[in-house]
Parts: sequence; structure tokens; C-alpha cells
Amino acid sequence: MRPIIYSKRIKSLIKEEFDKIITEVFDKEVPTEYIILKTKIDVFDAITYRFKSNSNTSYDLEFLFTYVRGREIMDDKSLLYQHIKDLKSNETLDSIDIAFTLSKRVEGGKYITHDDYTKNSELNEPIEVMGRIQFLIKEFIRNNEQIKIYVVGRNTQSGKLSIYKKLFNNIFSNQSTLIEGNHFGYLEGAMYFINKKIFV
Repeated sequence: MRPIIYSKRIKSLIKEEFDKIITEVFDKEVPTEYIILKTKIDVFDAITYRFKSNSNTSYDLEFLFTYVRGREIMDDKSLLYQHIKDLKSNETLDSIDIAFTLSKRVEGGKYITHDDYTKNSELNEPIEVMGRIQFLIKEFIRNNEQIKIYVVGRNTQSGKLSIYKKLFNNIFSNQSTLIEGNHFGYLEGAMYFINKKIFV
């Protein structure tokens, strides 16, 4: 059987409809109960929001207290410090890295590889989990208004990355500007959500 070849117009319509569905999905926060765990990841302090889905599966949403470096090169060839008010190229600025995974993968502080951390859960509950994550990240932001930069690594599958980008854009778009580029902690770079009050 010959493969179906879609025209650019059809591809554009498919993408448009997909974007509408994703936007509608991510507009729905799911109020979620959680417990707070204070841990250390590598040398950095971290706060974990542990929550359960309707299937009683436990997930960890991790907020890592780290930093960004002014000299990092962005995708548009600019340097990060050029986009942050009063930051110099040789300086760093406090930030929060965000990641999430199944609790059972990290319980007890055990070390796992990046591939194990990010692999699919195969539990078929992404819409519910994304709604819970959106609610919890907004909860963290409300409780930590002093944080002006949030970072999300791009070290994940390309299909998942596009979904994550829409999720985080939906969370941060009102108060932050997205810029992408290199990051010392991620081989594939990162998404930087920078508060508009300090973005230039």
C-alpha cells in the first residue's frame, strides 16, 4: 500500500485542529491534593509535590532550586543575559527547574538514568495528569512569587516535547516570556520562562 501524502494545506489544517484540542485540554486544571517532600537532587535543594491520579498511581512533580548562567547561548544566537534585566554575562541568577515522573522511579532517593526518568508511563492517563500538573505548578508559583525564572529541559521525545511546550506556555504565558537555548544541565537545551518584569 502506498503511503498517504498530505498537502501542505491538509497538514496545516490537521495541526490547527490538534492545537485547538491541546489548548482546550490544557485549559482545564484539575484540583489536586498533594504532599510536600523536601529532598536534595545532586547538589541542589528540591521540593517535590507528590500526588495521585484517579487510578491511584503516584507521581512526583519536582521543583529544583538551581540557577541560570548569563553566558548561555540561545537558539537565536543571543546570550541569555541580554534578555534579563541587570544580569551580566559572567553572573548567575536563581531559578527553578521543573520535572515530573512516576514516584516509584525515584522513591527512596535512588538514582535512575535520564532515559528511565523520562520514559512513557504507558498508563493512558495523560490528560488527567497534565491537568493536575498544571494546577500544582500554578500552586507552586502562587507560593513562591519571588522566583522569576522557571526552566524546563528539552531532553525528551520530540512528540512529548511539543505537548510539554504547550502545557508550560499555557501556565506561564500571562506572566512570563519563553526563550529557548543552551543550558548547562541539559544536553538538548532548555525552555526558559522569564518573568516579564525582568525580561528585556
